[in-house]
Amino acid sequence: MKIRKMYYSLFLDHIGDKTYFGRNIMFKGQGKIIIGNNSAINDEVSFLCDGLTIIGNNTHISPRAILITHTLDKQKTKHIKTSIIIGSNVWIGAGAIILGNCIIEDNAIVGAGSVVTNNINANTIVAAVPAKKIGVVK
Repeated sequence: MKIRKMYYSLFLDHIGDKTYFGRNIMFKGQGKIIIGNNSAINDEVSFLCDGLTIIGNNTHISPRAILITHTLDKQKTKHIKTSIIIGSNVWIGAGAIILGNCIIEDNAIVGAGSVVTNNINANTIVAAVPAKKIGVVK
């Protein structure tokens, strides 16, 4: 486990204490990635990051989730760097896709297989493609 954290520190700008890394995590791009304390990045999560990605404390990203911090301009001629900010105590379900320019606030839950294209308020449960509010965390 310590070896994985040491290896991933080559690609990440900050790794908090007690952060768990699964196997086969992919980092592609020149973006900045910051991960808080006590968070979990599970197997086969992909970071396609040319922009900024911030993951808060106690956040769980399930297997095969994808975080993408770039998009095309309206003319589809060049890449634009974007950012993803994920708060604390957030759970991202397996296979979810988080697109750039999204803020996921504290205590939110993203259902498995969802595609997040907009901001998610604190204490909100979202699911579907595109992700829509389906409940509230109590």
